[in-house]
Amino acid sequence: MSRPEKLYEKLDPRRLVQAGEVSGRLPLARFERLGELLASSGGEASFQLEFHRSRGRLTAEGRLEAVLMLRCQRCLKPFAFPVSRTLRLALVAGPEEALRIPETHEPCMMDEGRIVLNELVEDELLLAVPDIPRHEDAGCAMPAAARGMDSGRCESGRPRSDATDNPFSVLESLRGQD
Repeated sequence: MSRPEKLYEKLDPRRLVQAGEVSGRLPLARFERLGELLASSGGEASFQLEFHRSRGRLTAEGRLEAVLMLRCQRCLKPFAFPVSRTLRLALVAGPEEALRIPETHEPCMMDEGRIVLNELVEDELLLAVPDIPRHEDAGCAMPAAARGMDSGRCESGRPRSDATDNPFSVLESLRGQD
């Protein structure tokens, strides 16, 4: 199964077990929540999942790959962030069932016994995005305005009071004058 329109529908995981493997590609532009974090929504995510029933539990295992264009929070320029995740999911009906899954799997909540592959892929991509996206240290430099602030000067060029100055140092000098 790789027809794109099916990936946006609620699917019965029991039928996916019968199908065995499900794979496809989804355009990043279709992911609304992820789109808010991207510098550019071009490209696509590819996935491959195998659905199984093991010890009465529905599981899915596979891979997810994409290249996300994120905005570096240090230099504010876009950069490519490759995502390659191995997925080991246990499909669960609710939070109480999620507590009983083995540690080898992550819970994946079903909605009324069904899943939407599009949402599953988007959720996994969201988990891959770092809290503070940025280039590797050698890959970027701070904007000039931020470098100026670090150099002890304001953007206007005037000296800035050093954060290591003690604001009570004047009081210390007055203490000895009695």
